[in-house]
Amino acid sequence: MTAYAPGKFPLVERWRPFVRRHLPGVPEDFVLAWIHHESGGRMGVRTSLDERGILQIHPGEAEGMGLSDVEWAQLLKDGDADEHMRISAKLVRHKEAVTRRLMASLGIRFTGRDFWTLVKLSHGLPAIISQGGKAFVGAHGRPPRSFGEFAAWLRRTRWSYKGWGPDRIDTILKNAENAGRWVKEGVGILGIALTGFGIWWFFLRDRRLRRPS
Repeated sequence: MTAYAPGKFPLVERWRPFVRRHLPGVPEDFVLAWIHHESGGRMGVRTSLDERGILQIHPGEAEGMGLSDVEWAQLLKDGDADEHMRISAKLVRHKEAVTRRLMASLGIRFTGRDFWTLVKLSHGLPAIISQGGKAFVGAHGRPPRSFGEFAAWLRRTRWSYKGWGPDRIDTILKNAENAGRWVKEGVGILGIALTGFGIWWFFLRDRRLRRPS
């Protein structure tokens, strides 16, 4: 599959306003990259494991999320994009909550891009975080300081979990990284400009207030 890029895939891009509506605060292009990888933006997609919808929700995940039978059936229908996104958004929020719990149990303090990449990783295989994270802490005596450090260690040690060998683990890591790379870090040029203007205005006003009459 061709890697995601903003605006490049019409079927994926059409979900942007729905992502904005149902997932405020979650990086849009991160979610769109997730959608691109899982379904290419197509509703009604179903796998041999009965994973459904634009984010390929697994039956076990649906149960953990508390989806109703009606919501579960809705994921197989082509039609109401807004309702489909409303249901799919529950997966993102569910994985966000799961990731925060796993991080807290391991003492991990990821933020920004590292955090959201870990959220996508929890959709691929949560045990990479819970068991792989525990193995990392055991080897280093501390939690990983970044997703990059964690992923590099898993690859270097060829970490595996039950039937998931190092190559499959590497594929899941890459899928998470491909989504996480679209999380913008820092305040950006506009943010820097606005911050600079605010600082300039503060000092200018301060000088005016201090100027003797």
